[in-house]
Amino acid sequence: LSNRHRKSMKPNQKPVDACNPLIPGYSGYVPQRFYRIGTTYGDDSMACMTSFHNATQRSRDTKNELRYIAATTPKLPSICSNEDVLQALYDYNYKHHPYVLGTVFKL
Repeated sequence: LSNRHRKSMKPNQKPVDACNPLIPGYSGYVPQRFYRIGTTYGDDSMACMTSFHNATQRSRDTKNELRYIAATTPKLPSICSNEDVLQALYDYNYKHHPYVLGTVFKL
């Protein structure tokens, strides 16, 4: 190849950012990178890392939304007292496990 052609052949370099933290020369595991054919390792890794980052962010957003809903939903009113619940548990335990000595639940 002539010098003119060599100068025009530059490696495909993309900026590394927080979304795509690729390390030059790394050839190990890349999330969501399976058997892909027809692209360079760098392009393929960028696409996989972007896809992985987006999926992870969606998962975080969903989790945060559920936490917000759980935190802001009003509590349900009690339908009976704690003593009634403990007595029911004690009665069940006594009926179904008669050979266990002592009480399992504090009244």
